[in-house]
Amino acid sequence: MAKSAICFVTDAHYLLPTLVAAGQARRWSAPALAEVIVTALDLAPPLAARAEAAFSQAGARMVQGRAVEMGGDPVMARLFLHHLLPPTFDRLLYLDADIQVVAPLDPLLASPPPAGHLRAALDPMALLVRRGGRPGAMEAARMRQGGVPASHHAHYFNSGVLHMARADWDALAHEAFRVHRAGGLFPDQDALNIVAAGRVLEMSLAWNFPIFLRNARLDRMIRPAVLHFMARPKPWDGTFPPWSAAHCRPYAEMRAQWPDLAASMSPMPPMRRARYALQQRAKQLRERILWGRGALLQVVLAAEREVGGPGN
Repeated sequence: MAKSAICFVTDAHYLLPTLVAAGQARRWSAPALAEVIVTALDLAPPLAARAEAAFSQAGARMVQGRAVEMGGDPVMARLFLHHLLPPTFDRLLYLDADIQVVAPLDPLLASPPPAGHLRAALDPMALLVRRGGRPGAMEAARMRQGGVPASHHAHYFNSGVLHMARADWDALAHEAFRVHRAGGLFPDQDALNIVAAGRVLEMSLAWNFPIFLRNARLDRMIRPAVLHFMARPKPWDGTFPPWSAAHCRPYAEMRAQWPDLAASMSPMPPMRRARYALQQRAKQLRERILWGRGALLQVVLAAEREVGGPGN
C-alpha cells in the first residue's frame, strides 16, 4: 500500500499547536501507512532549527516554505501542498493545526477516496442549511456571498481535515486559488467548495468533530477521532467549556519543553479571559438545546447514517 503524508502547514505563530497536533497524529497512525510532514513558513534560521528539532522529537518531519510563493497569504498555503511536499507521497491527509487526534487515524488512511474525489466532513453551516429556518437561511446567504453554488449549500464541507490523492489535489487546489475571493470570511474553504462541488465524498464527523458539539454530548454518539477547535477561544488559551483541563495539558507541556516555539503566543488578557468564560458558559447551554435535541439533532444523525455511521 502506498504511503500517505499527514500534512500540516504553520507559521511562527502556530508552531506550538502544530507541534501538539503533529505529535498526536504520529502517535495515532501506523508508520507503515503514513509519515507526518509539517511545512513551516517564513521561519528565521534559529527558530527553524529549534522547530525542526521539536518536530523530529515528536515523530514528524519539517520542511520549510515561503508565504510569498503562495500569493503572500499563509491562509492559502494548503492549496500549495502538492508543491511543498516531498515527491514520494501520492496521497495526502491534510489537518489544521487547531485539532487534536484522540483515536487511530488508520481506518481513514487505509480507505483513500477514488480518483477524482476528495473526502471531507460536513461543516456545521451545512447542517444548519439542512435544518432550514432562519439560521439555515443566514448560512446559505453567507455561502452565496462567498460564491458557493446553491446546489452545494447543504453539502458544504469543512476544510480542516481533507483526504485526497496528490494528483487530484494539484488540479483542485490550482483552480481554488484562481477563484478564491481575498478578504472573505473563509476564502480558501469557500473556494474549495466552489471547485470541488460534486466531487466530495462526505465522511463522518468522527474525523473532523466540531468541539462545540461536545456541549450537546454528541461525542458520545459519534466517538470522534479528531477534535477540531474551530473558533476562539482555543485550548492553548485556557480551560473553557466544552473542553477540560486534559485538552489544555499538552500545550502547557510543550510550552514548558519548547518555550521559544511559544514566544509569539501572548497570554490572554484577564478581561478577555473573563468574557470568554461567561460566553462559553452561555454557549454551552444554548448549544445543548439547539444541537442536542429536536430537529437539528436528527439532521446530524441522518447525516451520519448517510456516510455509514461513525468511522466512515
